[in-house]
Amino acid sequence: MKLLIVDDEPLVSVGIESMLNWKEYDIQLLPHAFNGEQALKMIEEYRPDIVITDIKMPLMSGLELIRECRSRNYELPIFLLLTVYEDFEYAKEAISYNVLDYLIKLDLTPDILKAAVERAVKSVDKIKNENNISQFSLKEQMLSSIQNKFFIYLLHNLFESTEQFQLQSENLGLQFDFGLFSVAYCYTGNRYNGAAPHAEASVTMSVSILQIAKELLRKHIPCYTVSMDLEYFCIIFCWKTKDIQEFLLTIREAMENMCEMIYSYFHADVKCTLGETVNSASSISASYQTARLLMSSSDSREHIVFYNPDSPKLLIQNTFNISIFRKEFSLAFEEFNIVKINSLFHDIIVLFQNKPQKLLQATDISCNILHLCISLLPSGEEIVMDIFSDEPENYLTIHSLTSVMQVINYLNKLNKGLCQYIEREQKHLTNHIVANIRKYICSHVCERITQREVAAIFGITSNYLSILFRKYNDTCFNDYVNQVKIEKAKELLRTENLKVYEVAEILNFSSEFYFSKVFKNIAGCSPSSYLQKHSSSP
Repeated sequence: MKLLIVDDEPLVSVGIESMLNWKEYDIQLLPHAFNGEQALKMIEEYRPDIVITDIKMPLMSGLELIRECRSRNYELPIFLLLTVYEDFEYAKEAISYNVLDYLIKLDLTPDILKAAVERAVKSVDKIKNENNISQFSLKEQMLSSIQNKFFIYLLHNLFESTEQFQLQSENLGLQFDFGLFSVAYCYTGNRYNGAAPHAEASVTMSVSILQIAKELLRKHIPCYTVSMDLEYFCIIFCWKTKDIQEFLLTIREAMENMCEMIYSYFHADVKCTLGETVNSASSISASYQTARLLMSSSDSREHIVFYNPDSPKLLIQNTFNISIFRKEFSLAFEEFNIVKINSLFHDIIVLFQNKPQKLLQATDISCNILHLCISLLPSGEEIVMDIFSDEPENYLTIHSLTSVMQVINYLNKLNKGLCQYIEREQKHLTNHIVANIRKYICSHVCERITQREVAAIFGITSNYLSILFRKYNDTCFNDYVNQVKIEKAKELLRTENLKVYEVAEILNFSSEFYFSKVFKNIAGCSPSSYLQKHSSSP
């Protein structure tokens, strides 16, 4: 169950968050929203079950937010109104929108909040049980993970072709028709205060920082924000023209504003390194790599460090070449191939053993591998956190290693843990992929669906998708798509007053003739016969 707190005063939101132990109610707190418009976007994106919102806020009030949600026929979230105004008119309007509780800020205590939240949880459970609804639609369930996987592929140059990149970006609604790009690599830990926060304790702050960064940066410049792990995130900056000077000045202004705001809210020092400027999306990975190398090698106390094309490039020229391993790792994770994973880790460890003085580069490559594990494996972060559960800083301990031998030991531990997990869960993992693909097909049944496009969306090869489907679905991909479409066709013919050709168009068949042919092969009769039979049934 998810809960969103909305208030234009950050201290109020933090205060409410600290009042209860939310884990007791199995509630996940979302990043805070600071006005009604931002909250509406977050409701659309995250579908929270409960929202605690202030009434008086800039851009859109709490009541306007509730009114908009109810006008869209959202049964969830349940709203709890939080205000300093003990006003009958506010309460009356709130009741008309089925607001569950009306909380006065000055009177709010942990016991009052606890009682309100418990009533809200019961209401959510009742709605879900009565209507058998889920928190997310099938499309929304997968969108976040697919989008994050897309950006990891982009940053690590893992796309098999330009066509695959274009297909996935179009399907996800992501725009890359820009003249310039540059990637910033950002560290959110307390690097200069002497101690990084514990991994578990920093989850909420990490998510909140990313949300604030996203909202602030979008006001200055087109960009995409990507979470890498609990302490690092990336920003892909985009610019329409080829004016590099204007581009970099705008980035600096945006990043300075972001760092100041994050420090103001969380007292967190964010360090950002900006990679080289490139002129095509296909070169974004090069900018990402230079940004990472700057983070590893820079001893500057500045919070924002830009790549300088005139500076010596010895470090970049003498780094290990991780590019030859990235796609191999991606394929090995995709196929859950233990033998291949072992072989890749062995090859990289041998490279490190031959270059014991290259600590920065070894750490950087290990972080690359770590990010691939987290992003490409189902529940990747949970798997990795379990492997390093005995470490004080969990998997983030990679950033505090002081020798190449320690990095090698870290990689050996990661490799062993991954292989043990995959060996134990292999059937479940592959079934998980097929189940998600089946869900995708069902939720896009009215669209044109091809094996190649679906494989690209899920970041696997078309051949591997075909193998998985035959192994775990007892049918090939195209036959399954047709079966789902024909079941939907039967439903439309039974319940809607539609002609055969109209159903064929709705389900995106190339022609009525082809639709009738597929229908007869699967259903054993023509669509017209099926329609006639069910029209005459009592």
